[in-house]
Amino acid sequence: MVTKIIKSSPSIGMSSDYSSSYTVPYHHWNVLLNTMGGTSWQTPGDSVKWVVNVPEAGYYQLTFRGRQATNRGVKSYRRLTINGVVPFEEAKKVGFDFSGSFQNYVVSNDKEPALFYLNAGENTIGLDVCLGDFANAYTKISQSVQDLNNFYLRIVKITGTVPDAHIDYEIEDKIDGFKSTMRQQAKNLNAIVDEMVEITGEKGSNTTNLEKVAQQAERFAEDPERVVKEISDFKSNISALSTWMLTISEMPLEIDSLTLSAPGAKLKNAEPNGLKAAFHEAIRFFATFFVDETQLDDSGNNKGALKVWTQTGRDQSNVIKNLIDSDFAPNNGIPVNLQLIPASVILPATLAGNGPDVALNMGQSNIMNFAYRGALHDLTQFPDFEEQASRFYNSALQTVTYHGGVYGLPETENFSMMFYREDILNELGLSVPKTWDEVGEMISDLHINNYDFYMPSSLMINTMVYQNGGDLYHGSEGETYYDRDGDPVKDASDVQAVGKSTDYGIESGLRDEEAMIAFKRLCEFFTAYDLPVSADFSNRFRTGEIPIGIADYTTYNTLEVFAPEIKGLWSFAPLPGFQDENGNINNTAVATSVHTTILESSDRYDDGWNFMKWWLSDDVQASFATTIEAIMGSGARYATANKNVLRSLPWSATQADTLLDQFDNTVGIPDVPGYYMTTRMVDMAYKNVVTDGQNPREALYLNVKDINDELTKKRKEFDLSYIEDGTYYEEGSEVNE
Repeated sequence: MVTKIIKSSPSIGMSSDYSSSYTVPYHHWNVLLNTMGGTSWQTPGDSVKWVVNVPEAGYYQLTFRGRQATNRGVKSYRRLTINGVVPFEEAKKVGFDFSGSFQNYVVSNDKEPALFYLNAGENTIGLDVCLGDFANAYTKISQSVQDLNNFYLRIVKITGTVPDAHIDYEIEDKIDGFKSTMRQQAKNLNAIVDEMVEITGEKGSNTTNLEKVAQQAERFAEDPERVVKEISDFKSNISALSTWMLTISEMPLEIDSLTLSAPGAKLKNAEPNGLKAAFHEAIRFFATFFVDETQLDDSGNNKGALKVWTQTGRDQSNVIKNLIDSDFAPNNGIPVNLQLIPASVILPATLAGNGPDVALNMGQSNIMNFAYRGALHDLTQFPDFEEQASRFYNSALQTVTYHGGVYGLPETENFSMMFYREDILNELGLSVPKTWDEVGEMISDLHINNYDFYMPSSLMINTMVYQNGGDLYHGSEGETYYDRDGDPVKDASDVQAVGKSTDYGIESGLRDEEAMIAFKRLCEFFTAYDLPVSADFSNRFRTGEIPIGIADYTTYNTLEVFAPEIKGLWSFAPLPGFQDENGNINNTAVATSVHTTILESSDRYDDGWNFMKWWLSDDVQASFATTIEAIMGSGARYATANKNVLRSLPWSATQADTLLDQFDNTVGIPDVPGYYMTTRMVDMAYKNVVTDGQNPREALYLNVKDINDELTKKRKEFDLSYIEDGTYYEEGSEVNE
């Protein structure tokens, strides 16, 4: 009997299998966490240990019921230990063959079932992910990728990413050892192809990329100037090789159970026979007509259940359900009916009188659209709102504040950071810029060496306006922020500032001098400095063509998972900013957020508030974040809005400090009625400048009129104050300005 399972990493998670009725525990249609591992248990070094209680000492045969259905044509390897010791040489790399169905993997020694001596009582059986037969090939290919990528960067420094086919760049003379290195790389890669064929028994997808790069390296060795014509293909081949290296190092394995049996004992089949399998599939089929898959539990049968709707994926929803069942419901005595519902359904359902009490994962735009229409409950009416709101940054509360009310509490919050390649910047003698002037100076140095800087214009215009002391919108009396007591606060950095004035959004603020200067500065980066208007930043950062750029901080997850060849060579830093005459740098970042809210149509405000407090508490959010990362891997790291939870996630101390440094300098912009016109017209003004050469001030000024017209139109629709023809109107009553 297994008494305990010990995992080396929280990313090794449980998974659900209902393809076989022999998987334990089993249900025809309910989703059960009945297997472990799969793609969440594939990273070399990760281990799982089973503590088993053996009734009497003796020799046992060890069998794992499992499935390796991911890497076709190759094995997944594990290092087997018994009570901390590798029992024999073959146990250093136990192979699990590819199979679309579950198999009984009997641990063998020289093709004969191995016997393991176990003591009476507790014993520990461990499986550690290892590269097995692929270890040597992986090491060689990793070195080749590094060498080829270094040569690619040296070539690009001479030719640029789009070289002129009519220019003789003298590659052989300018890059020492080019021919000999390419010839050696071709030889190395062909040797690895032979090694892979020996391991897998065939040529195929595992050798195609290797052969392609080897052939290209041979062509370059014969004629170095061919690299000018094939530079794009060379880059693509290196990226493909890096991806292949990542793929070959992944050793997924899904385990259902382990069996200790007497030598020669007959094992139960891993899969049911045809009749049982057909019966299972028939029940599964007919269940689809009667089982509501949006219903994550059976609490819906309880008329007193709190109705909670979520819009995330099923994995996330199941984690929430488990947390509710194990913690919230038993400790609060409130049954919860959790349902997985598309975001587009919430408004129609609410209008039809069938909406939820609490909605999770609501984007800030949806929150505000509901708030205009009186469809959400004002959370400031709860006496302990201040206490609950204190665990979040004001920027997240600002995005869902309307007319003095706050209509959501944040689950996640995202903002931009500056990513940079330490290796390339060090080679060029460049430091990470802290101001936009320093960015301009760096771009010149980068361009000299045929590198580039990345800046997403759509994300940066709002940020740069706020950094320069401007605002996207005005209030009628010039108030920009108010505190929770309703008193005006002029400075957005004031710790009491949580929302905009009640008239915020009555006019665009983009005609102000601060906004004009910020917009002009942004456009200059794409006109005077010739930055790329669009680019695949992650890929070009990975190859080194763009060694520094600005992106959402969640890009960290992408790079960490999909760019292993540059691991340890890059980092991130807070955004650059505008520097004032006193030397202070404003590096504010505009944040976006996702929230939990209570519907105004609910008659369960107190229960809904209790649920929200539980769901957004430090412990529950930390548990949800770590569980999701355990199930889905580090690429699914939770962008928590809770400042206390962020430090509990697997960021290093330096990374957490850097994130919190930028988090402290974030601002939220509520989506005011007609907000979409601001995005549309600013983008049009930007294109007029960059594409057609229009003057930045003129382009922005002319487009602001359309923004104001739409703001006025929508404010009239919602019976809000507005300004028209220089006159201020409040709820339809004309008042002199």
